[in-house]
Amino acid sequence: MKDRLTRLRAGGLDEEVTLMGSPSVVRRVLERSDRVQHLSKELAEGRLVESDVEEFLEALAANLRKGTVSPDDVALAALVVALDVAGVDFSRDYIEAIASLQVGEFSLARQVAKECARARSEKV
Repeated sequence: MKDRLTRLRAGGLDEEVTLMGSPSVVRRVLERSDRVQHLSKELAEGRLVESDVEEFLEALAANLRKGTVSPDDVALAALVVALDVAGVDFSRDYIEAIASLQVGEFSLARQVAKECARARSEKV
């Protein structure tokens, strides 16, 4: 897995977004973060590809503990925003899949994904 994706899990973003209110505010804060901007650029330039995203998601899923909010919830929300900003051909599928998650362990990521999907549909 690319090191740049694992850096989303390193912390720092948590402090920026956990006190935010609505998913739209969280989305805007994440859009402006250096990590998300760099990640979206690497996705758009093809330095990070779908298989890298898959591997990262598998690592997040491996750490899930039923009934406990994932410590990677913010990292997944950041990935959603980076995918949305990058607009690569596989972005929409991942955003929609995360928006439709039925697990509470990634509630912030799910809400941010729904916000990204909503914003996309308004642009059309």
